[in-house]
Parts: sequence; C-alpha cells; structure tokens
Amino acid sequence: MADVFISYSRRDTDFVKNLDKAFKSQDKDVWVDWEDIPLTADWLKEIYDGIEEADNFAFVISPDSVASEICIKELYHAIKHKKRLIPLLRRDVDQGQQVHESLASHNWIFFRDSDEFDTSFAALIGAVDTDLPHVRMHTRITIKASEWDQKGRDASFLLRGSDLTEAESWLAHSADKEPDATPLQSEYIFASRKASNNRQRMMLSAVTVGFVASLILAVFAFNQYQTAQAALIIVEQERDRADLQAQIALSRQLAAQSLVRIGDDLDEALLLSLEANRVADQADISGSEVRGSLVDVLEASPHLVTFMYGHNEAVRRVAFSPDGTLIASGGLEKTILLWDATTHQQIGEPILVSDEGIESLAFSPDGSILALGGRDFVIYLWDMTTEEFIGEPLAAHEDLVRTLTFSPDGQTLVSGSDDNSIRFWDMTTHEESREQLTGQTDWIFSVKFSPDGKLLASAAGDATIRLWDAETGELIGEPLVGHDAFVSSVAFSPDGNTLASVSGDGRLCLWDVTDQKLTNDCIVAHDNWGNNVVFSPDGQYVATASRDKSIRLWDVATGQMFDQPFVGHKNFVNSIAFSPDGQSMVSGSNDQNLMIWDVRQIRRLAAPLNPDATAAISIAVSPDGQTVVTGGLEGQIYFWDEQTGEALREPLTGHTSFINSLAISPDGQILASGSEDMRIGLWDMNTGEQIGDYLEGHEGAVTSVAFNVDGTMLASGSTDNTVRLWATASGTQLGEPLTGHENFVFSVAFNHSGTILASASRDTKILLWDVETHQPIREPLVGHSSWVMSLAFSPDDSILASGSRDQQIRLWDTETWETIGQPLDGHAWTVSSLAFNPDGTMLASGSWDNTVQLWDIVSQQRMGKPLQIHTGWIKGIAFSPDGLHLFSGSDQSQDHVMVWDVNYESWRQHACEVVNRNLTEQSWQRYIGTDYQQSCMITEEAETAS
Repeated sequence: MADVFISYSRRDTDFVKNLDKAFKSQDKDVWVDWEDIPLTADWLKEIYDGIEEADNFAFVISPDSVASEICIKELYHAIKHKKRLIPLLRRDVDQGQQVHESLASHNWIFFRDSDEFDTSFAALIGAVDTDLPHVRMHTRITIKASEWDQKGRDASFLLRGSDLTEAESWLAHSADKEPDATPLQSEYIFASRKASNNRQRMMLSAVTVGFVASLILAVFAFNQYQTAQAALIIVEQERDRADLQAQIALSRQLAAQSLVRIGDDLDEALLLSLEANRVADQADISGSEVRGSLVDVLEASPHLVTFMYGHNEAVRRVAFSPDGTLIASGGLEKTILLWDATTHQQIGEPILVSDEGIESLAFSPDGSILALGGRDFVIYLWDMTTEEFIGEPLAAHEDLVRTLTFSPDGQTLVSGSDDNSIRFWDMTTHEESREQLTGQTDWIFSVKFSPDGKLLASAAGDATIRLWDAETGELIGEPLVGHDAFVSSVAFSPDGNTLASVSGDGRLCLWDVTDQKLTNDCIVAHDNWGNNVVFSPDGQYVATASRDKSIRLWDVATGQMFDQPFVGHKNFVNSIAFSPDGQSMVSGSNDQNLMIWDVRQIRRLAAPLNPDATAAISIAVSPDGQTVVTGGLEGQIYFWDEQTGEALREPLTGHTSFINSLAISPDGQILASGSEDMRIGLWDMNTGEQIGDYLEGHEGAVTSVAFNVDGTMLASGSTDNTVRLWATASGTQLGEPLTGHENFVFSVAFNHSGTILASASRDTKILLWDVETHQPIREPLVGHSSWVMSLAFSPDDSILASGSRDQQIRLWDTETWETIGQPLDGHAWTVSSLAFNPDGTMLASGSWDNTVQLWDIVSQQRMGKPLQIHTGWIKGIAFSPDGLHLFSGSDQSQDHVMVWDVNYESWRQHACEVVNRNLTEQSWQRYIGTDYQQSCMITEEAETAS
C-alpha cells in the first residue's frame, strides 16, 4: 500500500519528480504513473487499483490537470472510494476554468514557484500523517471489500475474528473522521458479521447436540443426574453468552450502517439507528456509538419535520394552497396527490390526470382552482370544491407545459412551454386572452407575476430573463443577462422590488426590478443546477433547490446562507414552496418523496430557553426543576420558568461585573452568585431579595461557588489563588483561606456526601480538601498538561471528572484517585464546564470551541458528534433534575440560552415522527434477518404509502 497517490498533468512532471524525491526522503511510499501511454482498460484498472491501495490522494492543480480527462477520472475514482483528498496548487488556474468542488472545498497547499517548497512540503507531510491509523484502516478495508465485490461477494473473502472486531470498531467511529466509510466498506463489514454470527450459531448448535447426547450416555452409564443437569446449565449459559455477543455485534453494526447512510439515505439511516437501539435495549447493553448514532442522524438535518411518501415517480412540482391547509404534489406519474398540511397525511384518492405525467401546477389566489400543466402539452383545471375537472383541457402549446402562474386577481393564467412560447388564458372563458409572447429562443422554464400583477417575468433556456408588461405584453427594457446557463426559475419578492433567479450554473442572482440590474454579485448557491427559487412570505429569505439534493436558505439583506443546507432527499430537489405563514416549507424530489421543513427551527435537539435569554456565562437549575437561573455579562441574574421559558421576575442587580458562577442550595431556598467584581451574593430564591451583605474577602474575581450537601457551607474559588469556605447562615468566613494552588482557582466542587471539596487551578493541579479539617487529604491530582477549568462529581461520588485547557476530560476513581481509562478527547479547545446527569450514566461538557458534547460513562466514548449551535465559548451547562434536559449558555450576547433534549425516549419519538415509515421487509431481511418488527407505530395510511 502506498502512502500517497499523485494525480498530475504531464506538464508538471519535473515538479512531481521533486515531490516524489522529497517523499522518499521521509520514507513515504508514493504511487505515481510516469508513463505517457494511451488510455486502455488494463492501464486504467492499474491506475484505479493504485488509488484504492493508497492512503491519500494528492491532486496537483494546474490549468492542464483540471482540464485533463484522465486526471478527472482519477479524481472521481478517489471520491467514489472516499479517499482523503489533498489539493496541491502548482500553477494558478485560468480564469473561467472550474476546479472540482471536492477540491475547492479543501484547504490547498501551495507549491507555486513563488512559494517556499520546504515549508509547503512540511504542511503536506502533516496532512498525510494526520489520523494515520484511521486512514490506513480505511485503505486496508477498501482493498479487501473491493476484492470481495469483484469475486462475486464470495464468503471466503469476508473478515473473521480479531480482523472483524477491529473493522467494526473502526466503522463505528468513522462517521466524524475524514475520510469516512464508503457504502461498500460498510456492506462488507456487515456481511462479515452476519456470516460470523451464522457460523457461531451452527457451531454452538452442533456442540450442544453432541454434548447433550454424551451427557445422556453419562447419565445412563454412571447415574450422575446432578452432574448432567449442571452441565446442561453450562451449555445454556454458553448459548446465552453467544446470543448476547451476537446482539452486541448486531446493534453496533446497525448503528454503523446508519451513520454511513446519513448522507445518501436519511430515512433508512434513522430506521437503522432505531433498530440498533432497540436491539441494544433488549439485550440490556449500552454503547456510545449506538445512542450516538441517533443523535447524529437527528442532527444531520435539523430543519426536517417529516418525510411524506405516496408517489411512485419523480415529484416535479409542489404547492401550498393559499390558506395553507393543503399541499398539492405532482410529477411523472399520472396522478396529483393532495395532503393535509397539518397532519401530513394524504387526503382522498389520487387525482388521475395525464398519461404523460405532470410538469407544473399552481393554485388560483382564492384556492378554488388547481391548474396542472401536462407533459402531454395541455393544461387541466381542477375544481377544488366539486373535485372535478373544469371543461376541456386548455390546448395550444406544442410541447410540455413547464410552468404555470396565476395573476394576483385570479383572472388570468399564464403558461410557459418547451415550445418557447408564453400564453395567457382568461379564467372566465378558458380561452386565450391575447397573442402568445415570443422572443426567448429556448424552453420557457419559469414565468411569474409581480405581486401587483403589472409585470411578468420569464426565464428561459437561452440564459436570459425578460420582464414584460402584463397588460400589454410589451417587453420592458433589455433582457437580464448574468447567468452562464439556462435560467430555471424566477421569483418576485413580496414587495415586488427584487427578482430572484437560479440557473444551471448553480448561482443565485438578485435583480433590482426598477433598475433591471443585479443588486450584488451572484451567489454560488449550489454545486449543481439550481432548479427552483422562492421568497419567504416576509421577504427576509430566498430559498433555492438544486440537483445537488439540497435546499438552501439565503438572507436577502446579507447574501449569507441561513444555518446549514437542508438535506435528506436522495435525488434532485425539483420544487419547493413556503407555507403562507412562512414557518414551513415543502419540497419534492426525483426520489419520489416530499419533505416538510421547519424553516425557523435551528436544531432538532435544541431550542432557545427564551429569545431574551442571552449571554449566559453561568447556569443553575433549582432542585425541583422548575426554575433556571442564568448569570450574564452585565452582572444581572435572571430567573426563567423551566417549562415555558418565561421570565419569572425582574433581573437581580447589584453585581458590577460578570456573574462567573451560580449555585442553588440543596433545599432550593438560597442562590449564591460569584462575580468578577470579587464578591459573592446570597439571594432568596422565593422572593429574589438579597440575604445579608455581599461576602467579601477574595482579592480577585470569584470564579466558582458551590454548596455542600446540606447547604450549610459555601465554597468559593478565585483568581487570588485561594479557596474559601463560608457559613451560609451567618455569611462569615470559616477559618483561613485554603492555600496550596500556585495560580488562579477556576472551579470548586463538593462531593455528594459532603466530605471532600475538590478545587481546580490554572496551575494544572486538582487539590482535594477534607471538609472537616480544611486540610488536603492527599497529594494533588496531576495529569492535565494545562489549566484545569472545570470539575464535577458523579451522583454516586465514584468519579470525579475534570476538564482542561489541554482539550481533555479526565475521569478519576475516587477510591484510588487514579485516572479511569484514557482521557476523553473530542473538544478542539478548553473544556470549560462539566455536568453529570442525575443517574450518572452521561457526562456533558461545554468548551471554548463553541460545542457541547455528550459522553457515555460506561464506554467512556462520545455519544455522537459535537453539538454546535452557539457562536461563542460555552461557559455554563447544567442538567435538569429529571435528566431530560441540558441547559447551555455562552459569552456571546447574540446567543440564546439553549435547552437540549437529552432524553432517549424523546429522541426515538422524534425519529419516528421524522421518518414516518418502517423498514421494508426487504431491508429488514438484509440488515436484521429475524422475525419482522415495526420500528415505529405508523398509521396504516402512511405505512401503505411508504
């Protein structure tokens, strides 16, 4: 196996020879094709084998390589096998030449004549060596899986024993690494496990039969009945152990299969994760990758509300009725489907329309008529009240009717066709009301009326947009030219001042309707054709749909994409439509499915506590779970209803700087606040009144406060390097400050039995104090290589967790004070806050990398990918007492206090609501193979449709 495959143009041969020499000096094996020979099947296979057997794929970018047929073939093969791509810029690409998006999206390493070779090569070696064990395993499994596939999937080529176990572990943790696993690798590992389980069952059955037979003989021979019974118990135990191991393997395999399918088959990914968790629950086993797979799939498309199944062909057009109660969808099959926009269930029987299928549809402004443009060149009018067609189809076009739009007053219907014409239809007489509009020299992809009905915009295959006087049919001004390919869709903003367009060039353009000029440079919106564009009803956003299978939402004022792409479709997204209230969006795709999206929901697992709850750098939850308290940047303390998010009282004031830490007494009566102003405040939780004077004594900022188990004592840590203890009732300091740290104290925490106080410091140490004597109980805990920022005891006091600026979390056994296992790695910066859930099975961590992460304590593995919604450093996190919610806050004023759903039952319910179906019998047999079960309780109508 080679470390690197180099793809290059022959004009860059001298550079590649120097690169090869440099690699060899670092003991790296390089695969380079030095031969300039004609393209043949055998030679191409050798090239492809070289790519598959290399750990990395380096592409030398130059004007010649990006235009080279063989270089592009090599690139596509590397992408297919998900090789790690390393773009090397040798010569700047000519203006107008496009670099493939897979290369453009990676960081380039510059090797131009003007760049320092040694510096660039050091960066290249760093890229090659990054996560080397994962990459080498990726290559190894690629080779084995390809051989298995090429040999007709012969079982003799499958993995066994430790090779299989190692491959399964690699697959389970590959989802958040680069390169991730390919579908073939996933299928290969899964097939290996199924074969292994089958062999194990057969062997166990054979051994059981033989052993039982021998036992019977033994009974007769020696009359040792009790011995035989004991032996039979051992056999049953072995059978149970084998079944358990098979269930563990199956649950992990299903979770891994789910993660592999997130990008290409989201609904099946959801179902596989649900089954992985079901199998794990039945076997009473836990695993971070099993639970984490459900988190990852739900977070993969956080705006997705549900899938809607019913079509058997590509869905070409979707539309909301004007009152928002219905959705209409149609496509290449003969029928139109109507859906309840609230329940997302199909209404009535399909409407049989055209043998050729439907290309376009539109509701009249009053919702009484649904116009349908057929691929059979005619227009059908469906009466929504009588549920019958109105008169004869409107026939005049000589090719398929690609687009339809009603005038705002509903009196006129306009159609555009592949016959290059635009026609006007009187909705009273159902006759053409004027001469057709001509002038565009290619298919008419889209026509739209302006909101006031005075203008008509048309988009065509000749890459132009035209504006017409809707009353006279006269062309207004010159054609709008800016796209480099056919213009597939146009839309007016609600105020009529802006026209949006998308094109086969993948760009979104916004035009000033009055000046007929671009408002700004066009946006590269998609990696493939733009198929549809629509404005949100409030005009704030414009949504685009593409052949790249995604939907994207753009802020009209800034031109920036809102949140992340909406993904989940398995094929081209052809049509999108906003609900009249702007809260929802529906999409239709070549994958035959409709999908409903919540436009405003940013994350499925998180929601703002309250839109006004911003910049919380400290958080505490009352013991009864009813109140969330947050501390802000201005020294104010806020009280929120945990259920509704409503403010419970006016903010508490008095501190003059940041509220670094909050703690609520175990009886829920007293709130303690530690501030940058070097003071500690005590407050009545019921009235909000301050209790006594501020506790003063620290000579630096108060960074952390914590109550002991009965609330009689308060501990505080400070940037004055000390820990202090206070009597809660009197507000007086207990004894002398606890000294021993050599730098700032960032965190203090009592264990739940109240016997030990732990403190963490910038000096990288954790000190443990006897609460009675105020003396250290042992030598400091050392292991972190940088500031220790956060501490948390598990509910049963068996574990102390610590988070550090070294990006690691360590778990300490409180019996031996030795670390448990390896440090938990996953954050990219300081681990600033930690919290255990009430049953101690989950640890949450917040970091200056702006993410929250969930950790499974049993396996000591992260549950899913990092959860990112905050734009600033995470400063505070806290679980609700019931463990169902996690609260997080950051230091950015524009961030909300977020409530995370961390309840598995809720995750499962959400997943079923989204997927809206069960595994098919075929998929069940492929992945599971036992008696069929439903993953979700779905209505009979929805199940039949799916």
